[in-house]
Amino acid sequence: MRRRTIVWVAALLCTGGAALAGPVNVTVTSVSGRSVYLDRGRGAGIEVGMRVRLVAPGGEQFDGVVQDVSSGSARVELPPGVPMPPIGSAGVIDVPDAPEPPPEPGPEKPPPEHPPWTRPPEERTPDMPLLAPAYARPAKERPPSFHGRIFTHFEYTKDQGGDRDSQYIMARLGTSMTFTNPFGQGGRMQFAGEYDRRGASLIDEGDLTDDEFIIDRFSYAIGGEQYSAYRAEFGRFFSYFLPDVGLVDGVEGALQLESGLRLGGGAGAYPRAFGDRQWGDDYGFHVFADYQPLKNRKLTGTVGYQKTWHDGSPDRDVLMARVNWRPTDSWWFFGSARADIYDNSEPVKSGIQLTDAWLQARYSPDHTKGVALSYSHYTWADLKRDEFEYIPIELIRDGRVDRVDLSGWHYIFKDIRLSGRVNYYTDQRNDGLGAEAGADWNNAFKLPMSLHADIFHTEGSYASGDGFRLEARPGGGSLQGLLGYEFFRYQNSGSIGESDDFVRHTLRAGISWQLRKWYFNLTADRYFGDFEDAYSLGLYAEFRF
Repeated sequence: MRRRTIVWVAALLCTGGAALAGPVNVTVTSVSGRSVYLDRGRGAGIEVGMRVRLVAPGGEQFDGVVQDVSSGSARVELPPGVPMPPIGSAGVIDVPDAPEPPPEPGPEKPPPEHPPWTRPPEERTPDMPLLAPAYARPAKERPPSFHGRIFTHFEYTKDQGGDRDSQYIMARLGTSMTFTNPFGQGGRMQFAGEYDRRGASLIDEGDLTDDEFIIDRFSYAIGGEQYSAYRAEFGRFFSYFLPDVGLVDGVEGALQLESGLRLGGGAGAYPRAFGDRQWGDDYGFHVFADYQPLKNRKLTGTVGYQKTWHDGSPDRDVLMARVNWRPTDSWWFFGSARADIYDNSEPVKSGIQLTDAWLQARYSPDHTKGVALSYSHYTWADLKRDEFEYIPIELIRDGRVDRVDLSGWHYIFKDIRLSGRVNYYTDQRNDGLGAEAGADWNNAFKLPMSLHADIFHTEGSYASGDGFRLEARPGGGSLQGLLGYEFFRYQNSGSIGESDDFVRHTLRAGISWQLRKWYFNLTADRYFGDFEDAYSLGLYAEFRF
């Protein structure tokens, strides 16, 4: 497994910005479409609009923005073109400090004399409430609301490493929007779509272009509030209760009981994961039971089942489960798993087999320190449906990746945090160890900026090596700059004879700023070393309304 590590190092010349309370550690618990679900929420100080850095087990980093927050979880949306991190990926969110407490109040002043009452008190009986009851406005009396965003993303890459002389261009223009209460019944209509153009200029194949118009979501949902007895959604959407089933063109409904138990299911066609969203070949249904108590949410969980057909033939029978347990404020346990049921007609596998699973236990007595232990297991399901372009039979039959990860962090001072991580992986080909030790300095030199440095060692099926990273990032404000460097010395694993050492250098620079409802991000990356000579330029712009 080749390690592709890109570290962003940021620097900012600015005069404003809120000081940071320091990184809040998060973990990816679920992935659906371009949405990533985290294990921390409003209780940890996370708010909509905060930016998130996620780090996959292999070291690759992803940046996203918090879109929705509940008391114990958050949904992050990644920009177009960014690969999705796997479940179990660690992350960091920089949460601003709480405002300074107000000064101690002085001696209380006597209240002013009340003028004489102009209205005599009404007669009361013992069964009358002290205060008049408050009622929420019904949906038909509430005005509709409309919000969303429009974005564009452009990226150009030039690769002249080795014997290569290639150019790649990617351009996107898209939007996502939500129309709340459009028909006076409290529902929500959502749309997300984009136009993509990809181009390449290759030595052997000449110029290539590909244009796609992608609709990721177009649905109407009603219900789902705490006071509602049901929730229903139809159109193109990701399941609200069981996002593991993937994109659905159909309908889903659930009954919500007062105990917090929600029972339901859905049915429809399943568009393919590729850009054209080809559909019609795959369809099926799913059922689920979801437990989300209204008051005490120490224990929540979901179980589900999905049945699919491909071109009229039975394809997938899969069981899914997810549990989240917080017995105390310091302890957190999470687990998710999928198991496929195969019959004798499957060409490669048979019986019930665990397809993937992820388990984590975390202990954090306070916000200054913590430790986490996780285990992940992944295999490739035996499907008639084309999930990827091509998966060898040998990989479906024997392929697996198991990983154990131990990490910890501790603030030795208010603004200085030490962190470490060790992991062990094993797959059908090999096994290996990885380790990382780092330090973060928030509000460095009493400026709204944080510094980061770490050293790492990685062993993979295709490459193993050592390196270090340096990082400087702004602490806040509407203007941020980016500068960074990574050094990686590695050997290609599995080579015949002696394996030579290779070196890769990565430089990254850029700037991002927010101007009212506009957000811009410019990046410039440079990769050089043995057989590597490439650069990439990118622009991302977004307007929120």
